[in-house]
Amino acid sequence: MFYEGLFDDASSFDQRFVTDETRLREIVSALRTLGQKIVLTSGSFDILHEGHSRYLEAARGFGNFLIVGVDSDAKVQARKGRHRPAVPEMERLRMVTHQRGVGLVTLKRETDPKWHLIKLVRPDILVATAETYTPEEIAELESKYCGRVEVLERMSTVSTSARLRRIQLGAIDSPAARPHTPDNRDKQILLYLPVLTSAFESFLDRHNDASEILILGRGFADAFPVIRKDIRALDPDRAADYLRHSRPSTVVTVVEPADLPDAVHADELTVPDDALMRDVIEAHDLAARTKVTFDPVFLFWDREWSRAGRPADHDGAVSTDELAREYTALAQALASRSSDWWRRVGAVIVGENGVIDEAWNHHLPTEYAPYIDGDPRNNFRRGDRADLSTAIHAEASLIGRAARKGVSLEGTDLYVTTFPCPSCARLIAESGIRRCFFTGPYSVLEGDHVLRSAGVELIWVDTTTPPTP
Repeated sequence: MFYEGLFDDASSFDQRFVTDETRLREIVSALRTLGQKIVLTSGSFDILHEGHSRYLEAARGFGNFLIVGVDSDAKVQARKGRHRPAVPEMERLRMVTHQRGVGLVTLKRETDPKWHLIKLVRPDILVATAETYTPEEIAELESKYCGRVEVLERMSTVSTSARLRRIQLGAIDSPAARPHTPDNRDKQILLYLPVLTSAFESFLDRHNDASEILILGRGFADAFPVIRKDIRALDPDRAADYLRHSRPSTVVTVVEPADLPDAVHADELTVPDDALMRDVIEAHDLAARTKVTFDPVFLFWDREWSRAGRPADHDGAVSTDELAREYTALAQALASRSSDWWRRVGAVIVGENGVIDEAWNHHLPTEYAPYIDGDPRNNFRRGDRADLSTAIHAEASLIGRAARKGVSLEGTDLYVTTFPCPSCARLIAESGIRRCFFTGPYSVLEGDHVLRSAGVELIWVDTTTPPTP
């Protein structure tokens, strides 16, 4: 029979490597006739290591016959960048064939439709790692194309990507070969690089002691829609090529979600202080692996009028209360996260039980919008046509989020680092906020009348005079 050798111990590549789909169907049909429980798994298997071997052995344990789909060179390159794979597809196919328990291998091409091999084999057990399928996809697979899905944790102590980086860095895998001393601390940079600007150049110059720069790859768009919305953003591989040429002494790597945790191995990880990177750090629990340092990357046009000062025409209340100063300090800290280069504003909504929500002015659809598309505010003087902007103001963001969550702002206090613009003043007047604490001036103060008419008390927070006893 054409399938008899598949049950032998010998790893005959010519017999176990199947390219013809008709023959693959025949083998699967014969295995079912023999009552064999078929297991299917897939992967790149680039630079085979212990984790791969353990994973394949565990997969084989779920059934009687293991079929492995190996990603083609083009498929790997499309997902991990043009510098991968490190090992060509035919060699990877042969290496997987020689692994214990592997019954058959086949090549998965970039042009194959979604789940093509799964639909072809219709395995009893489909084995994958945790990040491969969403819960919804698993439910669909189990209802249509396989008996059940078994999810395995990664079994490697170091990923292929991390191993390649260590080779690039000239490092040795042995921990003893890389002593950690205060004078010999390793440092990596992790960032999203949608556009090349002087802001990013300055950021990288400040951290030119980093041994490696990690750039978020295309795969992060699936988990972070803010990246998917950057339709004009630079391709990660193009950005990496630029950095390799401009910073030849630094290793530059495009990293995908599945490889990120293992890619972070240095004593310190420096990242831009923006909302996206904070979400990435939290989602992958990177702060538990190493020291994470946030450093602002956005440009800021520093003008005298942006500094805190009592508005000349404010005749309302003045507060030196310590609690008001604390909330104002929080708002000022939030303002530093803004990507707006003209004005950075932070705001905090406070209720009876403390802070309800906090925000800063940010651009939409992503905070990188002014860097990718330019800022329409460049064409106007401050105070002119404030409605023409890609940014949402901090106050509007707070009120909008409260509406979405069904949170009433009736009787609450708003702390904001500058006096609200006319548009935000109208929103505040309708929101039920009872008091507005602010520190800095604003170039257009028409909102003053709107707020007073709505019964909103305006209080300027004096941050320099000694606090009220």
